[in-house]
Amino acid sequence: MRSKNLLLSLSFLIFLLPRTFAQLTTIVLQPGSVIGEDAIVSDNSPDLNFGTIEDIRSMAWTLGGVPFVDRNFLRFDLSSIPSNAIVQQATLTLYNNPTSLASSGHSSLSGSDESVLVRVLGPWSENTITWNNQPPTDNINEVILPQDTNPNQDYILNVSSLVQDMIGIPSSNYGFMLRLVTESYWRCMIFASSDYSNAALHPKLEITYRLDSCIVLQPDSSKGEDAIVSDNSPDLNYGTIEDIRPMAWTLGGVPFVDRSFLRFDLNAIPSNAIIQEATLTLYNNPTSSASSGHSSLTGSDESALLRVLGPWAENTITWNNQPATDNVNQIILPQDTNPNQNYILNVATLVQDMVSNPSSNYGFMLRLVTENYYRCLIFASSDHPNSSLHPKLEICYTVPTSLNEIQKTDKMAIYPNPSSGMFSIVWNHRQNNFNHLQVVNYFGQSVFEKSISPGENRVDMDFVNRAKGIYFVTLTGSNTCIVKKLAIQ
Repeated sequence: MRSKNLLLSLSFLIFLLPRTFAQLTTIVLQPGSVIGEDAIVSDNSPDLNFGTIEDIRSMAWTLGGVPFVDRNFLRFDLSSIPSNAIVQQATLTLYNNPTSLASSGHSSLSGSDESVLVRVLGPWSENTITWNNQPPTDNINEVILPQDTNPNQDYILNVSSLVQDMIGIPSSNYGFMLRLVTESYWRCMIFASSDYSNAALHPKLEITYRLDSCIVLQPDSSKGEDAIVSDNSPDLNYGTIEDIRPMAWTLGGVPFVDRSFLRFDLNAIPSNAIIQEATLTLYNNPTSSASSGHSSLTGSDESALLRVLGPWAENTITWNNQPATDNVNQIILPQDTNPNQNYILNVATLVQDMVSNPSSNYGFMLRLVTENYYRCLIFASSDHPNSSLHPKLEICYTVPTSLNEIQKTDKMAIYPNPSSGMFSIVWNHRQNNFNHLQVVNYFGQSVFEKSISPGENRVDMDFVNRAKGIYFVTLTGSNTCIVKKLAIQ
């Protein structure tokens, strides 16, 4: 049995990553002519600057019978967003210019006016840019504006990936360029620029981002909790073995099965935290006495990481007293590709369960999917002399806004929003008798409906396997209807 005294506990590795803790933050940028940066460039006048035009336009037309092409550059000041921010959602809204002198609206007279928004790769200035000095662009994470459905259509574009690039490397925020996909006359899209007289129609960039709290847990023998159980010796405890192993083998010609249990202390994470990322790294044990490496002599050594449903102790667990497990959100470790392979596993959903219900954090169990000898995966446990090979759990999380204020209003709240798929819808049932909840996708198709019971004020949702994009949540009652936008990414 291991001694776990105070001095040894100093070697327990918990790293707080250098990120600032914060909630989800949303900013809306819709600058006017003084701060706004947008300009047209035209091959009709390749050395002229058009930095004060009231249009943003992707256009191919003719002037006096001579074809020309217009493109547009625009940029937003993102300096208020920390460079380590993780963009949850970024939408760019371009509003049709109803009084444009260039065209009475979008046009596809000669073919599709489909346009593309791309990243700009070099510096430019609103009052000096021209067709001849326009900077280069690339199509990485480009955003397509499909052909208009009416000549006065506004466009709401998901530019999350483009904005993430601009925030991650602030010095390379050169903004966007808008152009037709096919620059053949007569076709165009016409939007209002930041110089337009109606400020409500200026280009609008709405960004929601988070700054995660992250921890890395890689305990050693003083704090690590892992043990093997074996049906070869079903009443013996193996809490100090240097292996973590799912194994089926023989001993003296007699078949046996080994399984492994491991658990991490998650008490440092608030129980209402939303897990954004969680990865478990298991390192091959190159000095194992049980096997020289992973093995699939008689078939696949594919294994499963399962949630444990009952308590256990590292120094008392045996095959005969091992707790139950279930396969909800189980993680499959595919057959190894080499006998010394390390595995990095996405355990976000399993960890979310453990964090949300701290009293039932019984950790993980690792076993072969098919427990037929001779097959095994061999990893280092927290008792291995090389601390860099100990099991490592990396977690990044955010904490949602307190619900106290929500209970004082008749409004509905969705958190986290944007979401990676797991989210909650909360409302005040005391002031309104809501009776129906519906979620529709961007095309107006219902994807979820639920009747609300009296007194009910919360629904927890799982959209992990649904399409990413914008959804609309509607909560209705006898005299009330509330609609909120939800972003899944």
